[in-house]
Amino acid sequence: AGAAGIGGSATSGDVGASIGYSDSPTITFAPEAGSEHFESLYSPLTINELVGFVVMDRYFPGKEESSSLNLRIMFASINGARDIVGGQPNAIYDQRITALARLAAVGGSLRQVPEWDTHTAAIAKSKVLGEDMVEAAKAGMYWLDTEDGANARLAKQRMALAFDLPVPEAPLTAASLRDLGVEPGGTRYFVRSPKDAKPGKTYPDSIWVSPRSMAEIFMVTAGYVVVPPDHRTLVPERIPFAAAESPPHGFRIESSRECPQFAYRVMHRGFCFYLDDADVRSRLILEALVSTYTSRMGGVSRRSAEPGLVIPIG
Repeated sequence: AGAAGIGGSATSGDVGASIGYSDSPTITFAPEAGSEHFESLYSPLTINELVGFVVMDRYFPGKEESSSLNLRIMFASINGARDIVGGQPNAIYDQRITALARLAAVGGSLRQVPEWDTHTAAIAKSKVLGEDMVEAAKAGMYWLDTEDGANARLAKQRMALAFDLPVPEAPLTAASLRDLGVEPGGTRYFVRSPKDAKPGKTYPDSIWVSPRSMAEIFMVTAGYVVVPPDHRTLVPERIPFAAAESPPHGFRIESSRECPQFAYRVMHRGFCFYLDDADVRSRLILEALVSTYTSRMGGVSRRSAEPGLVIPIG
């Protein structure tokens, strides 16, 4: 018979989502999530998974604090500078976050742009036949000439994240690019993950970043919750957000004894935690967080293909 209360609702012959009965004299237990769940939660996100935060910056131009917040949520390091070193905020990371936010304030913007992926071996152009071009086209790939003109390599277009600058020669822009750790003068700088680097190749137009994992994003955004006094003994002390600053404005989860009738609210240990409906910025960030989480975790199977434990009966 069906039974409820173990892992949720149940149907006949199935106790919740975790334990099932069969006609054979055994009880099998299948975990709802295996190693795939933890790998998805703790492995770094791809840059394309962070597009939701990129899109928001397009609609909130000129606000350094808001851009700084988005960048802190997205990236654990920028051009080799990690956010925390030896248990303390890294001043170089703070400097680079500030530089990127300043570039956004003067008109720079993060955008998704098409780019040729050429991580393939080059061969002599004379060896590329017509049928090779046809087969490549069927796979959505093309033969591109290399820099020397004598060779060619297969390439495919992909979407990449880039930082576009309208006035690269402006003094403030040039100074910000130097603080960022890149050579000034360009109009577009690609935001890349270190795993995209090709041995022996230089990338003067690249900003190297390490995206956070979903679990790390949770830890970062937890710092924007207003912790009520009664809960302070329950919350571990956290490392400051930066070397000499409080949490940047732009995202704030309020708390109170009373629970306002806002769209985003939850009761926890006698207090209501909520987002003010009028705080559009915080609502957009929360929605981007939820979308990112759903995109990353939604594909994880709820149970393993094989039972994790089989108990014989009798």
